[in-house]
Amino acid sequence: MQSKKQGITQGKPIDPSQVPVSSSRLEISLQVPSGVFNFLMFCYLYAFEMFSFISIN
Repeated sequence: MQSKKQGITQGKPIDPSQVPVSSSRLEISLQVPSGVFNFLMFCYLYAFEMFSFISIN
């Protein structure tokens, strides 16, 4: 019950029957935050580059 509640809070409920191995479930749960983190870092670096480009001009 705890794992299903955690899956709903992440936005995608994971059915335990589809993911029998706990290590693969951990791998799935680790891929999503890393992708969001990479996207935020890309946006931050892009905004920083644009800000420095504007401040030079």
